[in-house]
Formats: sequence, C-alpha cells, structure tokens
Amino acid sequence: DEDGNPCGTVLEAAKRAGLKTGLVVTSRITHATPASFASHIYDRDQEDIIAEQLIGDQPLGPVVDLMLGGGLAFFWPNSTTGSSRKDSRDLIWEAKKAGYIALTTRAGFDALGGGKTARLPYLGLFTPGHMSYEVDRDPKVEPSLLEMTKTALESLKRATKDSKKGYFIMVEASRIDHAGHSNDLIGHLHEIIMYNEVVDYLKKWVDDNDDTVLIGTADHECAGLTLGGIVTTGEYQYNPAPLASASHSSSYLASQWAKYNGSDPDNYLLDLFKQYGINDAK
Repeated sequence: DEDGNPCGTVLEAAKRAGLKTGLVVTSRITHATPASFASHIYDRDQEDIIAEQLIGDQPLGPVVDLMLGGGLAFFWPNSTTGSSRKDSRDLIWEAKKAGYIALTTRAGFDALGGGKTARLPYLGLFTPGHMSYEVDRDPKVEPSLLEMTKTALESLKRATKDSKKGYFIMVEASRIDHAGHSNDLIGHLHEIIMYNEVVDYLKKWVDDNDDTVLIGTADHECAGLTLGGIVTTGEYQYNPAPLASASHSSSYLASQWAKYNGSDPDNYLLDLFKQYGINDAK
C-alpha cells in the first residue's frame, strides 16, 4: 500500500484457503502481471527479488504450486552467461531444494504428460526472457500457451481430485501487450489468435467441470490492430490481406536484419519483407 505494507493477493488468499494455485504466462514469470499475484516489491523492475519470492523466499513461503513461462535469466546465478541477477544465487537449485520439479526444456515439459502424470509443485521456464511470439515460436523448443494451459489445468485437477478444495489459476497471453506496444502487426495478430484458442478451450473446460468459474479481463488496448490510414490515395484504407501470408513478426525480422553481415543486403532485405507479407517491395 502507500505506506509500503504488503497487500494480500487473490492467489495468496486461495492458497491460504487450501486451494492449489498456478501461474501460466508467455512473458517472464517475474513480469508485472504474474508478479502481482505472488510477490510484494516496491518496483516492478525488481525482478531478481520477485523470482526469489515466487519460489517461497518470503514470509508466506511457497504459494504457487505450478509456474510455466519464460524468465530463466532471473533464476540463473550471475556467473551464468545471460543471467540478469546481481548475485550468485541459483534459484533453479533453490526451487528444487524447496520441493519444486524444475523444467527448462521442451522435453522436460513433455515429461509432464499433459498434466496427467505430473506432481506438484513444479516450475517450468523455457526461455531466458519472454517466450517467443507465437508466430516465431519453435515448437521443438517452446510449448504454446494452449499447451501450457492444458497441462496446468490437468495438473491442478489431478492434484485436487480427492479434495473438497479446488484450484486457482491465472493464465496470461502476455505478449499481446508487447506486440501492441511495438506496433508489431504480425506478432499481435498471432498472439490474439492463440489467445482465442485458449479462451475457447477454457470455456469448454468450465462447461465440463462443475463449480468452476472463468473470469476474463484485459490489460489495455494499444496499437489498434484494426486501424488503417491514409497512404498515397488521399483516402482512408485498411487492407489486412498481407497479414495472412506473413511468417514472422517484425521483432524477429528486425533481429535477423541486425545480425546480417553478408554481401547482398538489398536482396536480403527484400526477402525479409516477404516474410512479413510484403511481396512487392522494391
């Protein structure tokens, strides 16, 4: 609160009431939304401290039974290449010591058996930072938001099947917001499509499981996926057709362009445009 006192969260209340809990995101697990459910800090950028609290280094102890997403860099000790920590704490090791099963690969995720063979608690982090945009995701490396959601729900259902207590889970299609902020149309589009698939699955899950409630909320709108503009004709135009043929986000293509050191940059750039659905660039 304004005096610096920690305020309890709905996830912590659920845990205190005896429910199992979960966080599933495509951002870093230490990012603003997941952090707000299970940590108490002064600044959202204190992600190294958030990581510590997520695995139970706080007065309440561990309150999250399963976590899936990105953000390994804040769990690696500063001696590890790519670490974002300021100290030498190895939070993956600490999580295991606290009883978590720690997963950092696609194979590890698959070993959960879609949640049907998993035991709680577990921590699955698959990328150093945010997970890839859906359109850029390598399915051999990263599970999709839908796969993570299905696995998490099955895990929680299995863990509570003999209990009168249920579960609380927060699922976030985190990267919709990121694509919106950067006006990345392709990234934005495919994140929204994935979000719709997840919501469709959740609605069916709620219909098939008694005493289960689904609440959907939004962060904020930005970028305006349905906004066109005045380009050359002097008239407002909106033509989303090129989006359908794009194979990568602009963020990904920009990173590829930044890495290029070949001898034919013009043709390479034209090829990148084609991957963004622009086939008539000159």
